[in-house]
Amino acid sequence: MFHLKIEFPHVPPSLNITLRTHYHKRNKLFKDYYNLISAVTRDQRPSEPLKKAKIKIERHFYRMLDYDNLVSSQKCIIDGLIHCGIIENDSWKILGVWDVNQMFRQKKLGPLTKLEVIGWDAI
Repeated sequence: MFHLKIEFPHVPPSLNITLRTHYHKRNKLFKDYYNLISAVTRDQRPSEPLKKAKIKIERHFYRMLDYDNLVSSQKCIIDGLIHCGIIENDSWKILGVWDVNQMFRQKKLGPLTKLEVIGWDAI
């Protein structure tokens, strides 16, 4: 059984914002998140990518998103987990339903993302 729990002081932008940006700018944003996830999880990675996992993400920010924007904005975080070798891929067979939530956080406290990955051996 694998368990990873991390926090970082960033929240990915809404899908409405991401889709309106130029391809190169969007690609740089995604690569920045890949590097962030890689740096935060450096000493906590499994020996090989997980073949079955449960993902839980909490977005703490002063602005709330509607549900579809909330879930789709977390795609860069999930892709970061793939790039650094924590999960094999983001298919339904491996991750199932993502548990994504958002909480209000005062603007003066800044943004915060909490990520939890629970992995187990496929049966």
